[in-house]
Amino acid sequence: MDANWLARTLLRAGMPRLDLAILLHIDPTTSAARKPGDQAPGVLRLMHRGYAGLIADLDLVAIDGTAPHEQVRAAVLALGESVTESDDHRTS
Repeated sequence: MDANWLARTLLRAGMPRLDLAILLHIDPTTSAARKPGDQAPGVLRLMHRGYAGLIADLDLVAIDGTAPHEQVRAAVLALGESVTESDDHRTS
């Protein structure tokens, strides 16, 4: 049995259905450059693979976290607006 399978299953079972869940996805090299010495390279690679697996498992919307700040901000805001518009149509 995949050790992460149980954790993912419990996480899904205990989480309410979200309207939107966003993952700002960055590669291990970028992560190390942003916070030098915070984690060992092997840990960063493992975390990157783990988060990548969660995208499909938890129905996350992945945004390229290495993009320029304004581009990331615009993408997050656009996703938020789309959820708000969707909620407006459900309650009308």
